Amino acid sequence: MQVALAQGLETQRNYDLPAGRLVEALDALSEQSGLQIVYDQAILSKSNAQAIRGVMTAEQALKALLQKQGLEFEHVSERTVRVKVATPSRAPAPPPPPPRQAQEAVVDLDKITVTGSHIRGVHASASPLLTFDREDIERSGYTSFGQFVESLPQNFGGGASQDTVGTDGSVGNDGFGSAANLRALGPGATLVLINGQRLASGGNSGQFVDISMIPLSAIQRVEVLTDGASALYGADAVGGVINVITRDDYEGAETMLRYGNVTNGDAPEVLASQSIAGSWATGNAMLVAEYGRQDPLRAGDRDFAFAADPDTTLLPQQRRNSVFGSISQQISGNLSVFGNLLYTRRDSEHEKVLLFPDTLHDRQTARNTQLTGLIGLRLDTDNWNGELVANRSEFSFDSELNREGEITRSDVDTDVSAIDARINGAIARTSAGDISVALGAGYRRENVDTIFDDVLPTRDVHVAFGELFVPIVGQGNRMRGIEALELSIAGRYEKFSDFGSKLTPKYGVRWSPVQGLALRGTYGKSFKAPTMAQLAGGTESFLAFIPSDFGISVPGDPLILARTQAAHPDLDAEESTSWTVGFDVHRPGSPFRLSLSYYNIEMSGRISDPLVAGFDAFFNHPEAFGDLQVRNPSADSINQLLAGATSFLDLTGGAFSPDTVGMYADLSLTNLSSERQRGFDLETSYLFDTRWGQIDASLSANYITKFEKAVTSTSPAVNARNVLSAPVDFRLRGGGTWTRGAWTSSLFVNYTDDYRVSDEPGTAKIDSWTTFDANVRYALESEEGAFWHGLSFTVGVQNLFDRNPPYVATPVFLGSNPGYDPTNADPRGRFVSLTVAKSW
Repeated sequence: MQVALAQGLETQRNYDLPAGRLVEALDALSEQSGLQIVYDQAILSKSNAQAIRGVMTAEQALKALLQKQGLEFEHVSERTVRVKVATPSRAPAPPPPPPRQAQEAVVDLDKITVTGSHIRGVHASASPLLTFDREDIERSGYTSFGQFVESLPQNFGGGASQDTVGTDGSVGNDGFGSAANLRALGPGATLVLINGQRLASGGNSGQFVDISMIPLSAIQRVEVLTDGASALYGADAVGGVINVITRDDYEGAETMLRYGNVTNGDAPEVLASQSIAGSWATGNAMLVAEYGRQDPLRAGDRDFAFAADPDTTLLPQQRRNSVFGSISQQISGNLSVFGNLLYTRRDSEHEKVLLFPDTLHDRQTARNTQLTGLIGLRLDTDNWNGELVANRSEFSFDSELNREGEITRSDVDTDVSAIDARINGAIARTSAGDISVALGAGYRRENVDTIFDDVLPTRDVHVAFGELFVPIVGQGNRMRGIEALELSIAGRYEKFSDFGSKLTPKYGVRWSPVQGLALRGTYGKSFKAPTMAQLAGGTESFLAFIPSDFGISVPGDPLILARTQAAHPDLDAEESTSWTVGFDVHRPGSPFRLSLSYYNIEMSGRISDPLVAGFDAFFNHPEAFGDLQVRNPSADSINQLLAGATSFLDLTGGAFSPDTVGMYADLSLTNLSSERQRGFDLETSYLFDTRWGQIDASLSANYITKFEKAVTSTSPAVNARNVLSAPVDFRLRGGGTWTRGAWTSSLFVNYTDDYRVSDEPGTAKIDSWTTFDANVRYALESEEGAFWHGLSFTVGVQNLFDRNPPYVATPVFLGSNPGYDPTNADPRGRFVSLTVAKSW
């Protein structure tokens, strides 16, 4: 349900509503008039409005917009009307009843929350926010939510995806899940929510939320906050937040079946779903079931993968079953109860043939299961809104590696239990608008159980947060050069049972000098807590070796004693400081939108091991690694270290002695490195009518001007963009959708800039990659009640011209060369699908 809100009713005024989308015209009318208009965006999204200009009342303007649209409106309160489909004949609209006599619950704008603020009704946020509705996702042609997120220019494919087992050294992905990775800060630095609630994490030891477990059929819209937001949502919201809003906006049933396959080779995909929803006077309910199947894509079907064994799978076999249900029930006039439940099971199988040093056949199978549910109470009054929500999420991962008959099994179970209470409302009314506040507190318990569960702790987190929104200049006191001026302040305190506490602030300002132009900026701090697997540390183990025995060149070829404990037990959080500035151009009712943002992110204390820079960099530059290296340590210090060791492995062939150790090296995970990234985001769209139909054009682009990493505070920063397995500096996705009658067609272009294997002089160049996606949809026109009513057919083609990914000669997988960079490209080639959908 979409709502347009403003503050006056019956005064005649001069209206100027240009032709364009009907929903945008209603929003503009609401803003110019003061009439609050409630409408169903799904019903009105395809409708266009004629230009309305002249002196009239708000209701006269509304009637002019709705004429010949098959729509009408009705009063539901003194200041609110609802737009609906017209009945064949109707009596005149009744006079507006007093608010207390309204019999029907109305969804007001000040009861809607968008990602980026806990205060309802604050839609013009200072933070950059991308919103994708259900129609946007359907036009993309993707068969999983993971594929859709990977297509966003602000997201990096490295870390965890179905064709990577984990390019980030801290990530294991033997279950072939998909992780969001905004700003390429790591899959654990993007917070993924469903309806504002956390999910249990997946991966080999609970490092990331597996977004491929979220069924597409249950999604109403996706909100992507591309800004640090720990002050609003807590730990892990460093690179941004992806909030999935599930459907609750329709009645009836929908059936969908999609089949697709590559045109070169054989890797078919099937997606089928059934949705059913209903409502009654005081509530609604919905149930969605979805099945997805993806057969493997093998290296033998791709000529660029000639260096890999033909039986190696570039994309694994996947089978997924999902069920999602939701319900809402009004208990009294102001109190309601709501809940939802998601269950997904995905089975995967991957085959890899290692060609050197010996030919080995690996067959990896995995089962991933996600179960997430919540129940809550919502209280709505004229001025205040409150929620009490209890959430439980569980993820289980079971895998089996069969290497030449030798079986290795892994089992991981993670869970999150949380309860949150929050309240928000206006504390003062001014001529500029309402000064509003949101306050909340919560408790969360996280747990990870693995085959080593005796060393993994349970984490308890206590939370308190607050947010203040202050309109300084608004509609009631606007002046020349200041149409609006708004400030926002947020802060969040979290206390962790296993590593300490953090207080994170965020500030935002939004200034509109003239109508249709807004300048905005944010500044805030964020953090990512160490994972419980990292905090467990593991056993304190030591390894003795001589570098030359293992092909490592270290001056003097000293005997090295290395500490190989998994992680230091005193790990702290990874912290970041980020700020954004930007502007938005959109005049109410105008078909043109433009948003440009500049962002700067600085992270410190990144958790990594010293060898992330390579053996040579670590052992040959001791000055950069501080006390992680000690040259010519004393025999007493070596004896003290070994006295507390859990295990010691001597690889010197018996040459080890505390007196002969030439170097002590600490190779454990620690808060070591730092990162800095700067860049631009561009979002623009334009809707226009032609004699041949309506065209909706859009463009989304990300340009990274700088991305550097430093292993330690004393080591030089190195480039972290435009090299193999790193993000490229420029990506875009743009195109347009043409609508005429029952036909809807779209064409989009995806562009990834060129880059190199490394920064070393003379290294190979990896070409840019441009692909096109096309969709054609036909919806049969028939009267309601006829069998053909609500039936549609869609033909989709991804990678229309069958462009191979740029060839990469450097092996990406140990012992196997797939011939492309899976972090920046896709091996499928042209993929054609047919979708049949029917609403009942």
